[in-house]
Amino acid sequence: MDIRRTRYFVALCETLNFSETARRLGLSQPALSKAVRKLEDEIGGTLIRREGTRTHLTHLGRLMQEQLKKVDETVQRAELTAQRLVNGETPQVQIAVMCTIGPTRFQAFLRQWCKENPGVEVVLRNADRDKINEMLISGFVDCALVGATLKDEPRFKYTELYGEDMVVGFGPDHRFNRQNTITLEQVTQELYLDRLNCEFRDTFIEETARQGLPVNFVARSERDDWIQTLAVAGVGVTILPVGSVIIEGLQTRPLSGQTLGRTVSLSVPYGREDTKYLRSILSAARQFNWKAEQ
Repeated sequence: MDIRRTRYFVALCETLNFSETARRLGLSQPALSKAVRKLEDEIGGTLIRREGTRTHLTHLGRLMQEQLKKVDETVQRAELTAQRLVNGETPQVQIAVMCTIGPTRFQAFLRQWCKENPGVEVVLRNADRDKINEMLISGFVDCALVGATLKDEPRFKYTELYGEDMVVGFGPDHRFNRQNTITLEQVTQELYLDRLNCEFRDTFIEETARQGLPVNFVARSERDDWIQTLAVAGVGVTILPVGSVIIEGLQTRPLSGQTLGRTVSLSVPYGREDTKYLRSILSAARQFNWKAEQ
């Protein structure tokens, strides 16, 4: 579908007047009419109906007006963003953030870096673990904050930032509050809230199966805020990285007898450090005192 034709159609919808719209767009009226007819051919139906001196949208035209207006607005934003970046008006660093990583440990670093680099936009893109490879390779993001190395992908290098232990999360009235540590067997005796995007989900399932411990799943979600809210409400318990706690009231205890943990890193494809701001953020990450933010 030709972007220019969609833009012409959106403009025509505002006036329903071919002469006025052509004047605004700097086109001849025949050129505008031809563009609309070609758009109708592409879509496969009539969008505009002329009845004497009256022009109105068909039912299809009204439906397409809403959809194509969104397309036009998106294209205009993309054009403006590209123009700003090319002209150096709004430098950006695009970072994919694995959805299981909480903001607590990273925010202090980001605050310091933004203070030292005023005028640079940091765009944080939420991503699940299955999408980050594609986002990095395609160039949609410059780098990624990940909680585990990306499997079967030798093209990435990693800057390790900090380690996190896995803990058991539960509500304030739960019996686990009276304990200092929780065993895996005790976890499986409770209703379990399944974090579907967790990097260690497969490890958890394999380990419980190896020990012959059936897991009593009560709810599953890709969203950590939902899982943690359900845990606070007493629906069940969950296992999560200690730095991913984001819901007030969630209680945590170490998982005893297990060595589950993760290293949070910044991942970037080899050869990608082609902008000074990406180089800057990677260099600053290597020098930052992450232990002070525990």
